[in-house]
Amino acid sequence: MIISTLHNHTTHSDGKNSIAETVKAALDKGFNSVGISDHAQTHLYNVSMKKDGFAKYLADICAAAALYPQIEVYAGIENEYCDWYDTAGLDYVIGSVHYLEHGGEFYCVDSRVEKFERLTANVPDYVNQYYNCLAEMAVKQKPDIIGHFDILMKNNAGYRFFDTRTVEYMNAVRGALDAIAKTDCIIEVNTGAMARGTYNCQYPETHILAEIRKMGIPVCVNSDAHSAEHIDYAFPEMARLLLDLGFTHTRHLIGGKFKDVGLE
Repeated sequence: MIISTLHNHTTHSDGKNSIAETVKAALDKGFNSVGISDHAQTHLYNVSMKKDGFAKYLADICAAAALYPQIEVYAGIENEYCDWYDTAGLDYVIGSVHYLEHGGEFYCVDSRVEKFERLTANVPDYVNQYYNCLAEMAVKQKPDIIGHFDILMKNNAGYRFFDTRTVEYMNAVRGALDAIAKTDCIIEVNTGAMARGTYNCQYPETHILAEIRKMGIPVCVNSDAHSAEHIDYAFPEMARLLLDLGFTHTRHLIGGKFKDVGLE
């Protein structure tokens, strides 16, 4: 059973709905708890939260919690690895790697395919750089949740640029997983790109999820919703997938603490 959803964006960054509308959607879907995790302020992303908007962000989360006391409401944020924002006053943090430096410029790994092609000019370097950043973020910045573990797949449908099943690719993946396994980080199963029609698979890919299970790293399921209607996108399918891979539970933020809840 998936009773919590923690990766949700609102009009405070690049989402379509207000915080109150997002909380109401989670309540209507039967969740026990919901988290709001808009993009933290960063100079790299022009629709991220502004620094002077943070107080209003927290106030709006508190107001939504008061408006809908039937559901637990948590204040989170999605932080960018290379431009980390102060997380004081938050209940949890999602850490993500959206940007990599290349040739003195920062490129978004899930941006338009034309820019993506520049990053993949040297595939081994690109893949290793991405997963090294992910590992460093887990160890040094210690987010509660690792966001969309393999988001670099967004423009790689059908393995257009590289095959993620190769020994070389999986060695890079395992390097990041080894680092994450030494922390308390949770890896999310993210259905956001599926909901928006930009990628036909969850993050992480299924064969990577199998590695995560073998290593005993905890997982949660999130929709990375940018629209309230997608707040539970493909959650039953993800629960079934996890059960098929041998997972027995997922981790949820309930009663102010992260706790394991059985999938059945």
